[in-house]
Amino acid sequence: MNYNVSIVNSKISHICKSSNNELVIENKKFSFNENAFIYPGFTDSHCHLFGLGLMQSRVQLNDCKSEKECSLKVLEASLNLCSKNDWIIGFGWNQENWDVKINPTKNSLSKIENPVLLYRIDTHAIWVNDRALQLAEIDYDSIIVGGEILFDKNKTPTGIFIDNAIKFFEKLISPLTKSQKLNILKNSINECLLMGITEVHDMNVDFEICNLMFEVANNNEMLIRNNVFLKYEDSNIEYFVEPIFTKINLDVIGFKFFADGALGSRGAYLIDRYFDQDTSGLGLITTNDLIEIATKPLSKNFAIATHAIGDRANRNVLNAYSILRKNFPTSILRIEHSQILDLNDLYNFNKYDIIPSVQPIHFVSDTKMAEKRLGVNRLKSAYLWKSFLKDNVKLLGGSDFPIESHNPLMGIRAFCGYGDSDWHSKEIIDLDSAIKAYTIWSQYGLPKQNKRGELKVGNDADLVVLSGNPLDFDTKVLMTIVGGKVVYNVET
Repeated sequence: MNYNVSIVNSKISHICKSSNNELVIENKKFSFNENAFIYPGFTDSHCHLFGLGLMQSRVQLNDCKSEKECSLKVLEASLNLCSKNDWIIGFGWNQENWDVKINPTKNSLSKIENPVLLYRIDTHAIWVNDRALQLAEIDYDSIIVGGEILFDKNKTPTGIFIDNAIKFFEKLISPLTKSQKLNILKNSINECLLMGITEVHDMNVDFEICNLMFEVANNNEMLIRNNVFLKYEDSNIEYFVEPIFTKINLDVIGFKFFADGALGSRGAYLIDRYFDQDTSGLGLITTNDLIEIATKPLSKNFAIATHAIGDRANRNVLNAYSILRKNFPTSILRIEHSQILDLNDLYNFNKYDIIPSVQPIHFVSDTKMAEKRLGVNRLKSAYLWKSFLKDNVKLLGGSDFPIESHNPLMGIRAFCGYGDSDWHSKEIIDLDSAIKAYTIWSQYGLPKQNKRGELKVGNDADLVVLSGNPLDFDTKVLMTIVGGKVVYNVET
């Protein structure tokens, strides 16, 4: 459907169906060909804004097809360093995409004299070398709550550390300068605009990065609307006495918790054991503990978002939320990922007004791995998009970037069946619902629902112009408009 849209004072002032596509912004006319589509601006409802630029600044391992290819790329990076004390940080390895689908080991990094830390694609596991292990000085007899170290048959660490065990190494890395962080943040914002993203729900933001975001926003450089969910820390709970709503595209509206890890690293917390290993994953918080720590931010009117991938983790969070709902009847209670569910738990989303924030592109990346981890018979309770809609539960669409691509069109296509498998075909959704998950429905995940997300007179003029149908793989973003201002134009 083609539209002519007029914008005055950052609002949509006029809209009509038309034989062509035309935008008029404060009397300046922009015309597009008949194949173009004008949509509300896309919202990524679960992402890590600063992480996008940060991970792009590291050694990229996403496309590597083997452990050897990764190690050679890291070795090449080490040749450009001035000091053997400099850390090499990499991102994106995924053994499920390799020819030999097993975890890597420190042995393949033995030729590298620099300390090495390589994040798995889900960031819930790292791969390190011997130099890094020496610097960490780990007591392997100590108990790691919510984390795991992998050992070989000789009880020697393989170089793989999962979830909370990652902290042994992260504390050793020299922090970035303020200038570096500001540049990373601005690069992340620009990357979003290129993809037609006009708004994000930014997850697990720490205090320092939040302050940098305010600095960027106060300089009128926060060109997308950023809704911040802070990392849960006692200091953050004490400092932020209530949500912050600004007119500079930056709102601090919630807190983020973790109930488990990721499926790929077998950290997702399951009711039954994994199909391919004798473990049930990692539970990072109990139901009672979540109730206790979530009560204070909820009492301050903050939204709550909890990461839960495994069916046991989701059940624990649902149980906690069902109790919290009694005292906080109108608060935003979100489950991030909602990836694997016992079908008996599904009805609780509707019953207790709990919002699932899902990342359809995860399904495309996870399919083969998920079959291994769960076995085909258990996959009927995974990635339940259509099931949510049938139960009158709205979906929030996101990517979890930089874990996955920040291109919303890839998520929309995944929702609509691209990369689908036989066991999942009943869960794909129609294009209209997919678009809503990335536009109007995203507002339901915020404590302050704004007038945007659909083409409607009086709504905020946050728009994206596409060169063609969102489901066509050659479709590109032609223009991105935020608050009536053109913030990206392919022609300039």
